[in-house]
Amino acid sequence: MGTMKHWSYPFFIGCAIGGALVIAYGQFGPVNPTKAAWKIKAPGISIIINSEGEGLDYHAILEAMFDNSFIKSAAIKWLGKEHNIYSLEEAELGEAIEESLCDEIPEKPFEERLSKAKECAKKPVAAKLRELANSHQPPFHFLGFKGDAGFPAGQGAPTKGHANVCKNGPFYGKQLQVVNPKNNTLVEVNASRSLGDCTGFGGRPDIQLGSHDAYTLFPGESLDITEEVIIIPL
Repeated sequence: MGTMKHWSYPFFIGCAIGGALVIAYGQFGPVNPTKAAWKIKAPGISIIINSEGEGLDYHAILEAMFDNSFIKSAAIKWLGKEHNIYSLEEAELGEAIEESLCDEIPEKPFEERLSKAKECAKKPVAAKLRELANSHQPPFHFLGFKGDAGFPAGQGAPTKGHANVCKNGPFYGKQLQVVNPKNNTLVEVNASRSLGDCTGFGGRPDIQLGSHDAYTLFPGESLDITEEVIIIPL
């Protein structure tokens, strides 16, 4: 936003919370010891906050600030930069967890690596995130992807419990559940066998299954060249 070139985040928020301020051409002054008005005015924004009583109404001040989208954005940025407080809706929260939650874990020496790794894992935020990830609770829940399954015959056909997938695709090297969405039947396969790099122009399916797994998913059916399936990385 163009106005931010002239008005820094710390300036806006520090002034707003601090109370007495003049921004650009707004003026502030207490009317009497129990009544005061704040006027925050700058290019594109204008906000007036009235406070009555013996103490400052910080709740009203913050409500007024966060009702203004421009000041809200500035406040969130400032809180993150100055106090490591982030919004759940901002990517900066994930970046801060990745970059700042734990001290660097060295490759060597091994004892120090173990010590630093345990120290990081015991931090309350890290421990809770690891608990959610290990139990696959949101936001670490399983995701299913619609795809097409093919059923090659002959020497290149996968054996039971294995699958062929594109080497440059999202499933290569992973354990997968493959589900028939028509009857909810599933098989679990290891996608360690490569179809080579797929370009999207060769007509290759997302996954190839062997005859045993194919008939488990589609019992008694005459299979087309490809069938729709749901693919779930585990």
